[in-house]
Amino acid sequence: MGDRIRVQAKQTAAPDGSSDTPVFTTTGGLTGWANDSLWIDSSGHGSIPIYLSSVEKLEVNDGRRSNADMGMATGTVIGAFVGFSFVLMGATAFGDLKGAFSTAGLKYVAVGAGVGFVIGTAVGALSSRDAWREVTVGDLRVTVAPNGLTLRVPVQGR
Repeated sequence: MGDRIRVQAKQTAAPDGSSDTPVFTTTGGLTGWANDSLWIDSSGHGSIPIYLSSVEKLEVNDGRRSNADMGMATGTVIGAFVGFSFVLMGATAFGDLKGAFSTAGLKYVAVGAGVGFVIGTAVGALSSRDAWREVTVGDLRVTVAPNGLTLRVPVQGR
């Protein structure tokens, strides 16, 4: 099996016989290529053909990416919110809402953001997501590699 690809294409015929053809998305390994179609193995159900004329979007998997950046941003925002919430709760309890926006109050927000930053980055680094690169169908070239078929997109100007 070759490159992992994700294809968004129109169905060749509408299930209800109308002229509206719904769009479907499937992900799998590239197993074959012809002038008018590509073949992918989606979820181990065997290779299925997808006609190039029906392809609306084609993406090639570029590997995995860390979620540390998303975890960092999310953790910082949540941490700042939690810190600010503690400041508001304390200010409300003592009847001093002005004090919530003082330098001392902002220190709690900064500490909360810092703690959230560290925890969010650590949690995000422990998980990853697929990285997809969109390619144009007309520019594709298929090569045979030791691990299967590989999609190649020529560099512009060469």
